[in-house]
Amino acid sequence: MTEKEEYLSEKIREAVIEGASYLPNFLSKETTSGLQVSCNSLEYVLYEEQHASTVRESYFVPKDKKNLPPDTQKRVDALQSEMVSLIQLGGEEFPELSDWKPSDSSIQKYYPDSFITRHRDGKSNKGVVIVASIQGEAIFETSNEREGPAQNSWHLKEGDVTILGANGLNGIATGIFHAISGSLTPTPRISIGFRTR
Repeated sequence: MTEKEEYLSEKIREAVIEGASYLPNFLSKETTSGLQVSCNSLEYVLYEEQHASTVRESYFVPKDKKNLPPDTQKRVDALQSEMVSLIQLGGEEFPELSDWKPSDSSIQKYYPDSFITRHRDGKSNKGVVIVASIQGEAIFETSNEREGPAQNSWHLKEGDVTILGANGLNGIATGIFHAISGSLTPTPRISIGFRTR
C-alpha cells in the first residue's frame, strides 16, 4: 500500500469510528477549477426547509438537477469515480465499503446567509456520505449531540473533502450531528455531495 493509500485508509477509519473525517486539499486544482466553471454556469433556485422545528436548511440547488448539461455531468461523474475509488480503499477493513457506489449526487450553492443547522443524516443513507468543497469557504462542525460544543470544527476551502459515517457501517444507525455555515467569502461556496440511499 502506498503512503497516500495508507493516509486515505486512515481517514476512512476515522470517519467510521469517530463519525466524520476531513481531507484538506484533497482535490486537484484542475478538478476544482473545471467544476467551478461548470457549476457556476448552472441556473439555481432557493431550497429552504425546516424539519421538526429543530433543523433549518437554506441554500441553492440547480434548477434542473436531473438534467445537468453534458459537460457538467461528465465532470460530476469523474469526481464520483474518484470518490468511489477513495472509499473502496476501506473495503478490506470495512467490507460494507468494498462495493460502495453513490446512488445520488447533489450540487449545492451557499451564500453568506445560507446554512444547514445541526442535524444527522437519516437512516436512508448507507455506508458513507461524502461532501467535496468545489468553491468558497465555510465552517463545518460535527458533534455527538444536537446541542453543546462541537466535537470538530473545520474551515473548509476549495479542494477539501469530508466523509461522514452513515447507516449500516460498523453498527452505525444514523450519522453524527453536523452543520454547515454560509459562505465565509463574497464568492459563493459550492459543494457536491455523494450518498447511497
